[in-house]
Formats: sequence, structure tokens, C-alpha cells
Amino acid sequence: MAEGRHRGARINAGLSLHHPLAGPAFYGNDMTPTKMIGRRFGRLVVTSETDPYISPRGQIHRCFLVLCKCGTRAVVRGNCLRSGHTRSCSCLAARTRNRTHGKSSPESPEYETWKGIMKRCHNPRDVRFQHYGGRGIKVCVRWRRSFAAFLADMGRRPSPKHLIARIDDEGDYRPSNCSWATVNKQRANRRDRKHR
Repeated sequence: MAEGRHRGARINAGLSLHHPLAGPAFYGNDMTPTKMIGRRFGRLVVTSETDPYISPRGQIHRCFLVLCKCGTRAVVRGNCLRSGHTRSCSCLAARTRNRTHGKSSPESPEYETWKGIMKRCHNPRDVRFQHYGGRGIKVCVRWRRSFAAFLADMGRRPSPKHLIARIDDEGDYRPSNCSWATVNKQRANRRDRKHR
């Protein structure tokens, strides 16, 4: 799944599920699809197998598509699931990080904004998905992987009247296409674009 978040791995397109090294003889039987699909690891449920990951050293790792409890889909290495290293799509890590460092609580405006764009772009069950993810609009990989990265790029919301806005309404949520803007500013920008 090219657009899914990939936790603890990067996909190498040169090795597919049908590669001779991608079978049980190479991985062992403990991570075969029949033993992994349907299993829960923390907040993640394995839904299917996907193309393996090749590390810079040439090691091959079996990878699986998972569904997080928050509704986000991600690609995760099997060994990361089995070891307990990866237990969520990153939503759990973001909540833990916020509580530990006290910089931004899970209920902060910035966190709620991040959670909102993630849901409407990557959770088909979200009521707004048809207007965002359903139209092909995505959250960039950097932000999908980390709330901390989102906060570092966007900064604090200037005021309660500010919302996240995309400069190009047809573009993705990414640093170069997003800013904090008031509702009035967003409306003015839309009017300007219509009259160009």
C-alpha cells in the first residue's frame, strides 16, 4: 500500500510477495500470513500481507498491512509487531509523548487538528472522508508518522480562531501547502482563487 504509513521500515519496490526469497522457507513459519492475519498487536490488527522491506544491509523483512484502533491503516514490519516495538500507527506514541513532556496534551488544539486531518484523509469511516481521502487528498508521510513533526512544522495555533488551511485546495496536507488561517481569511482566499 503505497500511501499507507510504514512503521519501522521502508518498502523496496524491487522485491514483491512473489519473489523467491519471500516465502516461508526464508521467513520461517512464525510469521506466515495464516498465523498473522487477524491477530491483534496492541492497537493494531493485521489485515493482510504486503511487499517485504529490504534494509540498507540487504536484510529482508516480512511486512503487513494493519488497521489501528483509531481507524488509520499502516504498513508494519512483522518483527516490529511480534517484538512489541510497534503497537499503534503512532497515535499512541503521540499521546504518550504529549503526557510525558507536557508540551501539548492530547486534547490540545494542535493535536486535535492533526488527529482531524489524519481521520478525514485516511479513515474511510470518517464522515468527512469522501471530501478528502475519497478525493485523493492525503497527509504527507512525515506528518503521518509523527505528531511531533506536524507540530514542529506548523507551530502553535496563533489563536482559537485559526484553523489549518491548505493553500491549494486540491493539494495534500504537507508543510509547503499548509498554514494557520482564520475562517475569514480562508473564505477570502477561496474568493480570490475563483476570480483568477
